[in-house]
Order: sequence, then structure tokens, then C-alpha cells
Amino acid sequence: MSDVRLHLRIPHPAERYDRGVHLRMPSIDRGVQSFVWAVVFFLFLYFGMVSIAIAKATALVLALVVGFLVFLLVRTRGGDDDPRDLP
Repeated sequence: MSDVRLHLRIPHPAERYDRGVHLRMPSIDRGVQSFVWAVVFFLFLYFGMVSIAIAKATALVLALVVGFLVFLLVRTRGGDDDPRDLP
């Protein structure tokens, strides 16, 4: 009778990893990112000012102005642009 041996070889984790696949965060438009930042700062400022007894109308106006400025700032200056992509 012939001696049949099964050679089961478990590959090393580095061999199983396909180097062609890169798991990355999905690309989110800079406008969406800046809007989210503006909303977060607006809510933080509004509820913070209301909690220290600033009038709600004043808190609303100030939070809206600062939220809009944060939107513009992140929209124009935000992001991690690669210097190699610049002309």
C-alpha cells in the first residue's frame, strides 16, 4: 500500500494579503466635510452660550456667524492636499 501523506500548508499572513487591495476611507467631498464641521461648531457654540446664560437670540446669531465662517475656512483651507498634486 502506498504511503499517501497530505501536506497541508498554512500560508503566512503576509502571503495571504493581496498587496493590490488598499482599504481606505471613502472619499468625502470637501463641501460635505466643511458643512459637518460647521454644524458641529454651531451646535457646540449655541448650547455652550445658552448654558452660560447668554440670550438665545444672541447665541443663535453668534453661532450662525461663526458656523458660517468655519464652513468657509474648512471649505477653502481644509484638507490634506498632497504637495505633489499642486501645480
